[in-house]
Amino acid sequence: MLAMADRLALQLIVLREKYKINFEAGMPVEINKSREDLANLAGNAWENVVRVLSAFKAGNILETKGRKIIVPDVMRLIMIANY
Repeated sequence: MLAMADRLALQLIVLREKYKINFEAGMPVEINKSREDLANLAGNAWENVVRVLSAFKAGNILETKGRKIIVPDVMRLIMIANY
């Protein structure tokens, strides 16, 4: 079974692919989802999602602006998800 960070990283990768519009290589992608929606996608409580997002943010894996999640470099998420 995948750990919470693995599952969330995988869902962020999938959402990043969905949200990239007019994308050019090197551009960050903004994901506009609530923490509760992310929790439902990852199969966990929103409190755990907030903790993992905070850890990702502290590790410079992603940035947040309100409910927007910005993924500047998807390769780090791919490494976490073992995808």
